[in-house]
Amino acid sequence: MKLFSTKTFTLLFVSFLALYPNISTASFGVHLGSHIGIGRLGNETTQVRDRSMGTFDLQAVPGYKILSDSLMVGLLLEYRLLSQLTSAGNVAGEDFSGGGFSLGPAVTYRISLVKILVGYDLISKQSTHTPEGSLSGSAIRFLVGYELFPSLYADLTLNLNSYGDQDRNGTEVLLTNKVKHWNFGFGISYSY
Repeated sequence: MKLFSTKTFTLLFVSFLALYPNISTASFGVHLGSHIGIGRLGNETTQVRDRSMGTFDLQAVPGYKILSDSLMVGLLLEYRLLSQLTSAGNVAGEDFSGGGFSLGPAVTYRISLVKILVGYDLISKQSTHTPEGSLSGSAIRFLVGYELFPSLYADLTLNLNSYGDQDRNGTEVLLTNKVKHWNFGFGISYSY
């Protein structure tokens, strides 16, 4: 389910920046993280059979701290690697291992020693090994981090991806049942 088109989100974000009276007092902030996790990918039909997946990601959120040093609004950029843990023989010879990226708005909020990140990926693309191609869609993500040392956090993450388009060997296919990929992970992040 896509909440906003890219054009609508851009208009809302630019309007917010234009209307925010103290934007000149906002300071730059950043969240950098790396996580590993495990989850499931598939849909209810045999179009893309359900399978276990392992993930590794690198993410960055450059942004601006507004209203206080605790609240940051920014743009989440993520590169991820998926590794299919289910044998290809059990899922019609398909191997959905590959690299991918995501791009979308994110908000972080720090309360004492806890950091919360919520993001919505307007663009989420994942390459696949067999069949050669990719999946395209959107995602929502949640992260809760606990500060171990100043600015260094231990994180728990939850990502919920929904892919509605699939490129199979160069042919674009609109999926009648979206491919869902959920992932639970842990890792570390740095924020200032």
